Amino acid sequence: MQQWDRYHIPQNKFLLLNADKPEVMMIGTPTQQCLAENIGTVTVAETSLTLYTQVKSLGVIFDPKLTFNSHVSAVYKACNYHIWALQNIWRVLLLDVAKTLVFSIVGSRLDYCNSLLYSAPN
Repeated sequence: MQQWDRYHIPQNKFLLLNADKPEVMMIGTPTQQCLAENIGTVTVAETSLTLYTQVKSLGVIFDPKLTFNSHVSAVYKACNYHIWALQNIWRVLLLDVAKTLVFSIVGSRLDYCNSLLYSAPN
């Protein structure tokens, strides 16, 4: 059995990035973003990654200025879709059951990661 100490790990044992999966976005002040606006790719671990204007992670959409406008729009659309979908079946449900469904489905969408929006613009 071969043993390695932390300084002598063979190069072929390191993890590699899958270039198709990672999404990379540059976040910074407006001045920093102006300086870096011509950068299209970033190289990490010998893998070239494309910079995106928005990135989705754990259901939250981030933008470079951290305004969360895209995230709020996506939550709004999802809530409207679920309310619209419930309109098709509300006649066969008791009123209390319909209210519970609306509050649980829409409420969970609104509450998910809402602490990120604490200092976001109105």
